[in-house]
Amino acid sequence: MNNLFKKRNFLTCFFVCVLFTILFNVGLNLAKNKYIWGDEFYSQKNIERSSYADIILGIRGEGNTSPLFYLIQKVMCDITNYQTPDFWEKGSGGFVDPYARKFLRIAPIVCMSLAVVLIFLYFSRRYSFAIGLYSIFISMSSYMLWLYWAEARPYALWFLLTTIQLLIFLILVDRGKSSPAWYRGLVATHILLALSVITSAAQIVVVSAVLWFLKERDLRKYIMLTAVPLCICIYYATQTSLSPMVVPEPAIIQLIIPNFPPDRMLIILIFVLFLFWPGREIKGKPFLMLTALIFLAALVMLEMFKMRSPGLKEGIPLSIRYFIFLTPLNIIATTLFSTELIKVFEDYPWLQVNVIMCVGALVTIGFFRNCFWVIGLY
Repeated sequence: MNNLFKKRNFLTCFFVCVLFTILFNVGLNLAKNKYIWGDEFYSQKNIERSSYADIILGIRGEGNTSPLFYLIQKVMCDITNYQTPDFWEKGSGGFVDPYARKFLRIAPIVCMSLAVVLIFLYFSRRYSFAIGLYSIFISMSSYMLWLYWAEARPYALWFLLTTIQLLIFLILVDRGKSSPAWYRGLVATHILLALSVITSAAQIVVVSAVLWFLKERDLRKYIMLTAVPLCICIYYATQTSLSPMVVPEPAIIQLIIPNFPPDRMLIILIFVLFLFWPGREIKGKPFLMLTALIFLAALVMLEMFKMRSPGLKEGIPLSIRYFIFLTPLNIIATTLFSTELIKVFEDYPWLQVNVIMCVGALVTIGFFRNCFWVIGLY
């Protein structure tokens, strides 16, 4: 039995390494075929002309002044002595620089690839290797993953840290006893989130609130878990020069749906319908609460953006990337809830077959929809 366990661990580790290598190379290939666009160029120039102290205090000229992504890029550039070529300043020639296309996007490619690997690792360990493969399918059917997989901006880092935050939350609520190591991991993740994106404050508050409600009532623990990250977010919010943005209409379809598609919402709705199936305990209720509250937080954020720019018709449009934290949420929620739905009907084969067909149809629709989007994108 011990040898079998060791062999299984070895095979899992081997598959994880192979999976990461494949995903990293896919990301590099995307980067090679994707122009460097204005925001990436602008950020890189800001990074080069800013000192480490400037970046830590709040990099100027960026809507998001949180420093972590910019520090990572500056360290990479300093270690390799990379400087953007002079001809970048003279026009679009720099945007087709083949070396820069890949080099400047290495960190985001690593982040996106690692996020998919971590989701697979959680579900393969928690359920089975087959469910882990299913999570990869759901991840690769997500438009926002492809859109920001190879882009030299903070969004892939936000995606990765959100993934880690949600997986640690699942581990904490699954464990009956206190888990100080995982709690410290969540504290570190919240601080890194606060150092990455100002608006991560919303998900930090929601995760902390759900943990307080379900798990841990010691308010002292929320000093590092919640208060310190929120203070960091507030500080960098005071440093931003972000102007009011035009909110496209209909806002939910334009901004929320690409991050949380209707087919995945339907899977969650089916899960809710069978939540109280008699005679069986369905797991996943804590994550359902978290999913609902984070989605609600996204809607509140959207309304706040609208209030900040009432009646504004011209200017910088609000982008779907401001809601990218919903994408790892919907990947994990879809994988978790559809798996639990199928498990709960083990004693009812005819119902189980129908649930599998329904969920399978929805994820297949999502897969083909994403294929058309990605083909149009690249």
